[in-house]
Amino acid sequence: MANVLAATYPQLISAVSVYSGVPAGCFMSSSGGVANWNNSCSGGNSRATAQRWGDVTREMFPEYDYQDDEEGKRRPRPRMQIWHGSSDGTVSPNNYGEQVKQWTNVLGVPGVEGGGMVNGAPKGNVERKDYPAKGYTASEYTDKEGVVWVEGIWAQGVGHSVPANLSASEAWAEEMMAEEMMAEEMMAEEMMAEEMMAEEMMAEEMNGGR
Repeated sequence: MANVLAATYPQLISAVSVYSGVPAGCFMSSSGGVANWNNSCSGGNSRATAQRWGDVTREMFPEYDYQDDEEGKRRPRPRMQIWHGSSDGTVSPNNYGEQVKQWTNVLGVPGVEGGGMVNGAPKGNVERKDYPAKGYTASEYTDKEGVVWVEGIWAQGVGHSVPANLSASEAWAEEMMAEEMMAEEMMAEEMMAEEMMAEEMMAEEMNGGR
């Protein structure tokens, strides 16, 4: 459900933390139904390329990627934090890698090129062992500036009910908010510098016309 909400309402959501989920669109049946349990999806048999999963997401709100925000910039989609237990007997752990492939494609952070797979997902730009708990592995997928857009957390030996780790989710959200605030401050400084330059140019023109 969380993945579907992130895909269909990206304009309302900044970040999502998903526990033991499946890719957005995975539960849709061959007949187009979405209300019933889909054994192929839950069993981890619905596999696709990162590009295909990304297309499924984009098709849920095709106009979104072509709409700009109030400042004329392309609006970002929600950042994603994906948790899954390796011993999940309800929703196959295969879905962990499929979710990571989906959102790294949507958000343009594919991980390490040629790095292979880690726990069924593309290798992250940063791999942290025993975080946020012993036996867990956190894979971070970053852009060129080092901003984490997708974080996958693989819980070794954990079943379907992965314990909620609010401290890790909050730390991730706080880091995201700090990055956004820094970006806003930099933008404000750039705008101020442009305004000052424009004022100086106007003053020079006025002085030159005397």
